[in-house]
Amino acid sequence: MNTAVGNLIIVLAGAIPGYWVTVATVDTIGRKPIQLGGFIILTIIFCIMGFAYHKLSGHALLALYVLAQFVSHHHSPHPHLTQTSLLSDPPRDHKYTNI
Repeated sequence: MNTAVGNLIIVLAGAIPGYWVTVATVDTIGRKPIQLGGFIILTIIFCIMGFAYHKLSGHALLALYVLAQFVSHHHSPHPHLTQTSLLSDPPRDHKYTNI
């Protein structure tokens, strides 16, 4: 139980702030730059974590993991975040909306 609570706290430390930063900046930065930046930054983070795993301290791995959670929800390498964010899409006028 303690492990699950700890994991939840670590993930939420990056995921919730990252999501709200995306919601706040998606209209000014744009979806494509956010997604491209997310892919690039996460690639760098995962390469560091993978190739230097045995050289990094526990605190460094934790910091990289939380940073990856933030980036994955802010820069949205998960394309669904910028596509389904309720606050980021203005209502659209479709020609068949009155049917």
